[in-house]
Amino acid sequence: MMGNVKTMTVYLDVIFLFNFLIDAAVLQTTAWSRKLRVKKRKIFFGALIGAVYVVMLFFPPLSFLFTVLVKCLVSLLMIFVSFGFGSLQHFLRNILAFYFVNFVVAGGIFAVHYLWQSNSEILNGIWMIESGYPVQTGLLTIAVSLALMIWFFRQQW
Repeated sequence: MMGNVKTMTVYLDVIFLFNFLIDAAVLQTTAWSRKLRVKKRKIFFGALIGAVYVVMLFFPPLSFLFTVLVKCLVSLLMIFVSFGFGSLQHFLRNILAFYFVNFVVAGGIFAVHYLWQSNSEILNGIWMIESGYPVQTGLLTIAVSLALMIWFFRQQW
């Protein structure tokens, strides 16, 4: 007898769409911060690459693709597709801006999530996380936090 086995339903379409929107927002904010005029279809295809890559997480035979090197190569491909190459200096500046926007937005989302936690989830200053799930955050929390962080980034830039 299996006992209390928990099952989890994963909706790949929701994960795909949500990651596509996040990637598109980050790429658009990167273009804005670099004052680049980019066609929407280029942002679309760059975000599409990122969203497809995230969905591949759910296929164990493709687990070899989830190394730091491949993740970096995928992000470089996203930047190349969205902004082109131009010159090495142009490409490197786009890479730095893209990662800067990503870290600011992700850090902001993490901070908002952390601030909304109840005291029962923080024990002696250590963030307690349910075993098996790295961080439990609702889509609404992430969406609102993402919008807030991008707005804040743009205001401060």
